[in-house]
Amino acid sequence: MFLTTPVSAGVVSVSLGTGSPPSSLGGYDMVMFEDARALGASVLDVAAPASATVSGPLGFSTSLEHSRVGNGWDTWSHSYDGDVYWFDELLQGSQLTLTLPSGTHAFYLYLEPDVFASATFAVSSGGVQESVDVNGQGGAKGIGFYSDIPGENLTSITIEKLSADFSNGFAVGEFGINGVISAPDSTGGFWITGMALLGVLGLGRRMRQ
Repeated sequence: MFLTTPVSAGVVSVSLGTGSPPSSLGGYDMVMFEDARALGASVLDVAAPASATVSGPLGFSTSLEHSRVGNGWDTWSHSYDGDVYWFDELLQGSQLTLTLPSGTHAFYLYLEPDVFASATFAVSSGGVQESVDVNGQGGAKGIGFYSDIPGENLTSITIEKLSADFSNGFAVGEFGINGVISAPDSTGGFWITGMALLGVLGLGRRMRQ
């Protein structure tokens, strides 16, 4: 099950663990990002899915290296083999901000540290902050946010790596964003039902060319 953090009204966070992402979040049907650009390219944004009910791209506060699980990044979890983006903390610090497309009501992402490391991340949006502990040998972990006030948007998500280790950064990816509105939640938080698929254990190791 996915566990939400209840609030009276506003932004709600959802821990996704290492399982597959949900098809809906906070009553919003979710659609996943895909990136057809060259692997290894340095990018500052990625276009939102055509079926998403948003405007504009997902922006990065610093350039990230476009990779794909199995091609530039070694492993992930729950058999995901899509796009991920590498943040080099040795050159870029410890904090990354994602600027969300206009009209974002729900969004999720997954994280995995580099090279066998375990790491703790503070992930925040709209004043709500959650701690995400990720074992680099246990696969990527996900977190989602949604607004339970109809019509209110999410504007950004900040990821800060808190733990000191020997990692050379982390990958972020497997993004999902709101598509068709099915039934926005207005209860201030709830349990999202349904069992996540078991994650495939990964080594958390970035390929070295």
